[in-house]
Amino acid sequence: MEADKEKEVDGKEAPSPKKKRSTHRVVRVLRWVVLSLLLLIILLFVLLYTPPVQRIILRKVLQEVNASGDMKIEVGKFRLGFPLSLKLEEVSVVKPTGDTLVGVGSLQTTLSPFSLLNSRIESHQLQLERVRVFIPSEDSTSVISASSEGLALGP
Repeated sequence: MEADKEKEVDGKEAPSPKKKRSTHRVVRVLRWVVLSLLLLIILLFVLLYTPPVQRIILRKVLQEVNASGDMKIEVGKFRLGFPLSLKLEEVSVVKPTGDTLVGVGSLQTTLSPFSLLNSRIESHQLQLERVRVFIPSEDSTSVISASSEGLALGP
C-alpha cells in the first residue's frame, strides 16, 4: 500500500527515476546544442572582421561582379570595421578596352544593417579621396573628365 502512495501524488503518478534521468539528459543535450550554435554564430562574426577572411570575401564578390565582362572592378584594399564601417582603397572601374572610367584612392562609408537584411545597400554618408572620373561618349566625340582630392556626401 505504501508503494501505491509513493506512486500517486495528487492523483498523478510520480515520474520514475529512469524517466527523470532521460528528461535531464535531453535538456542537457539541448542546452549544449543551443550554446554551440550561439558560439558558432559569434565565431563567424568575429572571423568576418579579420583581414584574411575579408580578402577571401572580397575576391569572391569581385569574381561575381566582374563575371559579366562589361567592366572590371578592382579593389586594392578592403576593410570592414564594427559594426558596418566600410573602407575601400585603390578602387578602379575599367572598361574591357583598358580605359579607366573611375578611380578612387579611398572610399569610406557606414552601411545600414537593416537595409542589408532587405537585400539593399544603403549609406547615409560617403567620403571619397583622390577621385578621378573619365567617361567618353559611345562614339568618342566627347569626354567627361573630372578629378577631386576629396569629396564628402551626406549630412
